[in-house]
Amino acid sequence: MLRYAARQLQRRRPLPVSIAQIPIRLLRTPNLTENPACWNPPYRSNNNFPCETFDEEEPSSRNGKTESFIRAIVGRGWESEGLRRKISQMRSPRIDILLLQMLFRNDALEYGQLQSLLPGGEEWERIVESAVAYGHTRESLRDFHFIISGRTDEERCERFLEVKRPVPEFLFKFLLRKSSQITNLAMLDALIESCAIQFWEEKPWCLRRGGSVIEDREKALIASQHRFSAIVLPLAMHAFRLEPRLIIKIAHVAVRYIEEMTSLAATSRRIFNIQCRVFNRALSLTQPRAHQLSIHRRHPNAYFWEAQRIILEACRDAEKAPLVVQTGFRAIRSVLAGMAHDVTDARNVKRHAASWPPYLRPADGIDETASPQASWSRSVSAGTLMQEAGFAMTDEDDALDVLQGRATDGTPTIRQRSSNHDGYGVWTASIRATRNATEAWARFLNPPQADMEPGLPQYTIMFHKLTLRNAKSYGTALPGHKALNFPTRHEAQLTQFERARVRPPSMAELYRQMMLRDIRPQGTCLRILVANADSLTTAHQYLRDSTEDASTVQCLTAATPEVEGMRKIPKALFAAYMQACTQVAPSDGYYPLKRAMRLAGMELDPDSRRWTPHIWGIVLKGLSRPSVMWGNTLREHMATAHYVMDRIEESNGMSVSAFVQFCKCIRKVMGREIPRLLEEAEAAEMEREKEEGGEGEYGEGEGEGKEAEEEEEEEEDDGRKTRTREGKTLAQLVPVMDVAVRRMKTEFRRLVERERVSQELLGEQQPVTGLDRMLCRTDAVNGEQQHEYVLALAYTGEVEEAVATLRWTVAQWRQAGVTEEVEGMFMASEADFFEALCAFRYLVEPLVAVEEAEALRREVEAVGWPWPDDEAAEAYEQLYRHRPTRELR
Repeated sequence: MLRYAARQLQRRRPLPVSIAQIPIRLLRTPNLTENPACWNPPYRSNNNFPCETFDEEEPSSRNGKTESFIRAIVGRGWESEGLRRKISQMRSPRIDILLLQMLFRNDALEYGQLQSLLPGGEEWERIVESAVAYGHTRESLRDFHFIISGRTDEERCERFLEVKRPVPEFLFKFLLRKSSQITNLAMLDALIESCAIQFWEEKPWCLRRGGSVIEDREKALIASQHRFSAIVLPLAMHAFRLEPRLIIKIAHVAVRYIEEMTSLAATSRRIFNIQCRVFNRALSLTQPRAHQLSIHRRHPNAYFWEAQRIILEACRDAEKAPLVVQTGFRAIRSVLAGMAHDVTDARNVKRHAASWPPYLRPADGIDETASPQASWSRSVSAGTLMQEAGFAMTDEDDALDVLQGRATDGTPTIRQRSSNHDGYGVWTASIRATRNATEAWARFLNPPQADMEPGLPQYTIMFHKLTLRNAKSYGTALPGHKALNFPTRHEAQLTQFERARVRPPSMAELYRQMMLRDIRPQGTCLRILVANADSLTTAHQYLRDSTEDASTVQCLTAATPEVEGMRKIPKALFAAYMQACTQVAPSDGYYPLKRAMRLAGMELDPDSRRWTPHIWGIVLKGLSRPSVMWGNTLREHMATAHYVMDRIEESNGMSVSAFVQFCKCIRKVMGREIPRLLEEAEAAEMEREKEEGGEGEYGEGEGEGKEAEEEEEEEEDDGRKTRTREGKTLAQLVPVMDVAVRRMKTEFRRLVERERVSQELLGEQQPVTGLDRMLCRTDAVNGEQQHEYVLALAYTGEVEEAVATLRWTVAQWRQAGVTEEVEGMFMASEADFFEALCAFRYLVEPLVAVEEAEALRREVEAVGWPWPDDEAAEAYEQLYRHRPTRELR
C-alpha cells in the first residue's frame, strides 16, 4: 500500500524533497517467498511502461557512467568535445576517468588539444597509485587501455577476447553498445562464450569494494547482482540483430548463472529473491524485441521458445526452484504467441465454422469427448497457468487471449501469429482475430458495450484489414497463419443485397468516417494510411491531417527537404512514406521512385543500420514494378538495382528477403524484354523472307564483272543491316543481364556460406526439431524462395544452375527427421515446393537432358514431395498467364 500511495502522490502533487528522493522500489520490494496469491506485479505492462519489466531497475548512475564513457570516445560535435575537455581536467582515481585520460595521453595525434589539460608527471603517478590502492592493478589498467585503444569496434572486441580478463560493466557496455559496428558472427559467438570469464573468475563471487576484497559469496553476489543484465542484455541485443538463433547459447549462460546460486538460495531468503529476479529477467531477455530485431524479417520463434524452455528447466530439481512472476509469464506468452501453427492450431482452423463466431465443429468422435481446454493454443494455456499462480488478468492479457484463439466468453476466435506489444484492448483484438475484412467490420460494429464508440486503435486495425491481400485459392496457408484475407464459404450463400449490407467500407469511406468523429491519424494508423495511399497527393493529405509536428510534415512533403530535418523523422513513418513513393506510377514526367532514391540517401545515417535494409528493400521492390519503373535505359535501370543492393550489403549484410526481391527484379525486367525480343525477331524474319523472295524474282540473269561484284556487296550490306536490327536489343540486353545473373548467383552462395557458419556456431545438437531448423534458416532454402530463384534462373537461361539448386535444396531437406516430421502435419507454405517444381517442369525441363530431370524426380520423390505431372505444369502456366511464361518456353 505504501508503494501504491507514493506513486499516486507523485502523480497528483510534488512530494517533499526528503521523500521524493527515495526510489519507489525501496518502499516495498516484493518478497518472492510469500504466498503467490499475494504477489503484486512490479507495474503493469501497457502503453505507458516499457515491456521489459523487472523487479528492480539498474541505478541511473551506472547508465550515466556508461553514456559519458561512450560519448567521450566515439561522440562527435561540440558537446562531446566539451565532455572530453572536462574529463581531461579532472583529477580522480575513478576507473572510467583514468582509462579515458590514458587514451587521451597515448593518442596525441587525435587528442593533441587535450594534452595540456591532462595530469602529468608526479600528479599522474599519484592518481594511478590511488587507483591501485582502490583495488585495481597496473596490469589490468594496461589491458583495459589496450582494449579501448583499438581503431574499430571489431578490433576492440578482438583485443577484449585476447586479454581474457573480467572488465568493468561500463567497458563491456561500450564494446557492445547499440551503434557498435560488429558484423562477424564468429566474434559474437566468442563474446557469448567469454561470459564465463566475466562471471566466474579463479575465485568465484570475489568482489573488490573500496580497498577491501569481499570473499564471502553471499555478500559479493548481493553487491554485484546487476552485472547479469549488464553483460547479457548487450549480448542479446546484438544477437537479435545479427543471428537471433544464438539466443540458445545466451540461455545456457543464464542457466549456469542461476544454478550457481542454488546452494545459497536454499538457506538465504535474500539470495533466493535475487535468484528469482535473475530467473525472470532471463525469461524476459529471451523474448523477441521489436525495437532490436530486423525490420520485417522472419524471426526464429522456435529458438526463442527453446531458449525459454532451457531456462525453465534450470534448478527444477532443487530444493527451492525459482518462481515465475508475472513478467516471466508475459514473456513466455509473448514467445508462444509468435509461434507457427502446430497440429492443434491447424486442426482447429480446419474445424472452424464459416459463420461467426467460428465455433469448432466435431470432425470425429474424439472431438466430441475432448475437453474445451484441449483446443486452446499454447499461449492461452500459459495465461491460465499465470492465473493459477495468483496473477490477475489485465485487459491487455485478455486481449492477448483473444488474439490467440479464445474470446473472453470462451468462444473461439481466429488465432493470429501476433503478441500484444501494442497494448490492444479486447475490442481491438477481436477485430484483428478474424479471417477477413468482412468479419473484422462486423466486429468493428459490435463493441463489447453498447455505449462504446470506436477510437483510433479500432480504426487502425480496420485499416490494416482493408489493406491485406487476398489469400491464394490454391495456397496451403490457413487463416491466422499469415496476414491475409481468407474468404469463407458462408459469403457465397448470401444474396447480393446481404453481401452489400455486410461489405466493409473502402479506405476513403472509413477515413472520412474517422475524420467526422474528429479522430486524427497518428502512429501506426498514420503509417498504414501513408504506405497504402493511391497517390502522393493523398499521402501528403494524410500527413497534414495527422498529429505529427509541422516540421516533420514539411520535411516529407517539401520538394527539396533538408538533411537534418529528414534525420529527425521517425524511421517507421519514413519507411511508410518510402512505400508510398515506390508504388505510385509516374505521371507528367514526375517519377516518385526517383524521389524515394534521393530521400533514402539523405535519411539513412550510420545510426539507422537496423532500418537500412528494410528501406532500401522498399526501393528495390519499386524497381521491380513495371508501372513504377522510370523510363530510362535497361542499363541504367539495372545499375540502379545494383546500387541499392550495395547499400543493403554495406548496412547490415545481405538478407534473404533482399535477395528474393532482386530475383524478382531480374525476372520482371526479363519478362518485359522477352515480348519485345519476340516481336523484333518476328519482324526481322518477315523482312528476311521478303528479301529472299525479291532475290528469287530479280536475282537471275545479272551480268558478269564489276556490276555483279557490286550487287553481291549490296546483298551483304542488306543482310548485315537486317542482322543488326535483329540483334540490337539482344546485344544491349545480354551484357547487362550477365552482370545481374552473376551477382544473383554470388549472393545465393554467400547466403549459403553465412548459414553454414551459423550452423557450425549453433552445433549439431540443436534443441529444435528438424523442421523448425529448416524453416528458421537464413538462406534461400524454403519453397517460396526457391520458386522465385528458379523462375529468375529460367528467365535468364541458367537451366543448369536451376537443376543444381533444386538438387541441393532437396539434399538439405533430406536431413534426418525432417521427412518424418512433415508427414501427417500441416504443411506450411515455406515447406511447399510444388510451385517451384512446376516452374522447373514447365520452363527448365525441356532444356535439360532427360537423365538429369529423371534424377531430380527420383530425389524429390525420395523426400516425399509430390512430383508435378504434365497437367499440373500446364495448370501452373494458366495460373500465371499474366507472366510471359509461354513466350519464354
